[in-house]
Amino acid sequence: MEYLIHRVSVTPCALERNGQKGTNAEAVTHIKRKYEHFLARIHKTEDFIDLAASRSEMTGSPYLLVCPGKASVTAHDWLYGELAAYRKARPAKH
Repeated sequence: MEYLIHRVSVTPCALERNGQKGTNAEAVTHIKRKYEHFLARIHKTEDFIDLAASRSEMTGSPYLLVCPGKASVTAHDWLYGELAAYRKARPAKH
């Protein structure tokens, strides 16, 4: 989860929530607050993405990553992509 929060903090993309784009710092603060709120229900990284980092609890609208020169992508898809790349680069130890 820390890796994904870091990726949000350094991406050139803006996180759009309910039609409003914010700074990376604002996005990280918001995601961390939601993480704390859902902490009892978060048991794995996928829970973190699904509960805290991909959609609005108030409206149900997905968060979007708006990247320069690219089509917007849902935060859900972007974060799962980042997670897959992280796991591929660091194979699980058996």
